[in-house]
Amino acid sequence: MEENDIQRKSSVYDEDDEDEDEDEDDDDDDDDDDYDYDYDDDDDDDDDDDEVDDDDDDDDDDDEPRKIDKKIRGKSRGVRLDRLITSANGQLHVDFSSGKPKGPNAEMFSTEIGIVVRSHAPLNVEKLDDIPEEQT
Repeated sequence: MEENDIQRKSSVYDEDDEDEDEDEDDDDDDDDDDYDYDYDDDDDDDDDDDEVDDDDDDDDDDDEPRKIDKKIRGKSRGVRLDRLITSANGQLHVDFSSGKPKGPNAEMFSTEIGIVVRSHAPLNVEKLDDIPEEQT
């Protein structure tokens, strides 16, 4: 049965190839009919050029670039700390002794404080005490 299927498929492809050859021959004949061989009248040529230009303007509308939505990367600062705080119901346990944070979360705490200060504190002050009460 496989041989019969192969023969059927090849016969279908052969017929398609013949149809394409006939179509190409027909296209060649049509090309001769499209041309105007009247070279004596130059004014008609100028009018034809204007018509071609008008057709080109219509094509420009189709060639407008499509709008592409860029993939925007999410925030990357403090993501690990945000997960830790969320899992601990909004709390971060940090031990303080002698004015410095200690413990397993001390490094994350100082990182989070730095992120918050950089994102919210104005850059035109020398000390945090110089910030007006309205902005805090």
